[in-house]
Amino acid sequence: SASGGGGGGGGASGSASASASASASASASAPSRHVRVLLDALAYPLASQFSPKSAEAFRALVAWLEDLKIRLYPPPQRAPLRDIAS
Repeated sequence: SASGGGGGGGGASGSASASASASASASASAPSRHVRVLLDALAYPLASQFSPKSAEAFRALVAWLEDLKIRLYPPPQRAPLRDIAS
C-alpha cells in the first residue's frame, strides 16, 4: 500500500515532467500568445508588437507598467525607467 502511494506520487511527478517537456518542445509562439493575452488584459498599447526576447520591449513594458499601473515611484523618480536604450 505504501509503495502504491509512492508510485502514485511518482506518476504525478512523471506526468508533470512530461507536461513540462511537452510545453518546452511546443512552438515558441505559445508563451507569446499567453503574454499577449495578459498584456491585452492590461490594455498595453503595444501588446501586438511585444517580444519577450527584446530587452527594449521589456524595458518599455516596465516603464509603462510603472507609469500607469503600479505607480510606486513619484514621477521624477521614474525617469530612469523611461531610458529604454540604456
